[in-house]
Amino acid sequence: MTLSAHNLTFAYGETPVLAGVNLKLRPGEPAVLAGSSGGGKTTLLRLLAGLETPQAGEVIREGRVSFVFQEDRLFPQLTVWENLRLVSPSLSRDQAEAALEALALPRSLDLFPDQLSGGMARRVSLCRGLLFPAQIYLLDEPFRGLDEETHRLAREEIGRRCRGKILLAVSHDREDAPALGARLLLMEELSALPCPERSDCP
Repeated sequence: MTLSAHNLTFAYGETPVLAGVNLKLRPGEPAVLAGSSGGGKTTLLRLLAGLETPQAGEVIREGRVSFVFQEDRLFPQLTVWENLRLVSPSLSRDQAEAALEALALPRSLDLFPDQLSGGMARRVSLCRGLLFPAQIYLLDEPFRGLDEETHRLAREEIGRRCRGKILLAVSHDREDAPALGARLLLMEELSALPCPERSDCP
């Protein structure tokens, strides 16, 4: 399995987003991507996953991808259990319950998304992404909206389930990198474009 970007350039219409991005991710070497809002982090993840096409450069991707979006994207007409089974049909209820308990979500399999708080929905979405049998995990702000304790639990579960795989997670908390044993990548150092608001750059 491999995932790399070579001289990626991307724009939305006339608005440049990325220029000259080079990146190589390896199994068992997790990475955390940080940078200012609007700096292209989500766009880079979408390019790496094949959800967008670069105007120049290329992405080399070998392995199945699991992508956790910024939005929770739970199907409102399905229970938590049914949402999880979408990505892993062979998943048992016991396995699903154990995965949810690791994220402090016990006895939630039969709830519907509108019965979940924002933080609960975020953890269900993350759980679904981690249960998908992939070799590459691209997580866009997986800790968004989580309190300190659930943030810690989510980070531990990501580290456990993505061990030995390719992992790139976007986070606004740089401390997630050492906590995951990951290298910290700064968006403004990857792209030749300046940060959209230089005063806000980390």
